[in-house]
Amino acid sequence: MIVATWNVRGAGKVKCASTIKDFKKVYAIDVFAVLEPRISGSKALNVATNLGFSHYHIVDATGFSGGVWIRESLWTYFDGLAKASNLPWLVMGDFNDISCASEKCGGNFDSGGSAFVDWISRNQLIDLGFSGSKFTWCNKRNAEGIIWKRIDRGLSNIAWRLMFPEAHLSHLPALILDHRLHHVSLGF
Repeated sequence: MIVATWNVRGAGKVKCASTIKDFKKVYAIDVFAVLEPRISGSKALNVATNLGFSHYHIVDATGFSGGVWIRESLWTYFDGLAKASNLPWLVMGDFNDISCASEKCGGNFDSGGSAFVDWISRNQLIDLGFSGSKFTWCNKRNAEGIIWKRIDRGLSNIAWRLMFPEAHLSHLPALILDHRLHHVSLGF
């Protein structure tokens, strides 16, 4: 089984939909999550129904929801989820943060978000690691101002990692947008 996520703010564009279809075909993707699509309602429904998956679920955007303002409450939410369940779980996507200085190239020094690192530690999460490019996001500026970061990742609890020991996360080639698509192969 292959699970993929992509932070793609241009999900309503024809080129984006055709790229997702191509990825689905080439990588045999079974589950695909589109993050921060910046479309909702009938437009999102139209895109989702035309991607070729048998089922879909749409969570409509509320303005420019997400980002820095809700990050701390997201960590608290996942803390509660981790305490309430002993089930194996994986969370993957754009965390908008780095865990150490080596996950960033360019711009001002940044050692990583302490709240993010504390959350990973507190919940004993395992970073799945990756193959492919070291960085998953680029600000797409000129050479002097360019910044690269690894802000997209997969994290699991110990139970999930024991259930899927062969699972592997891959960063796919950069395409038309600022984030790389990434997928997890569960090894079966």
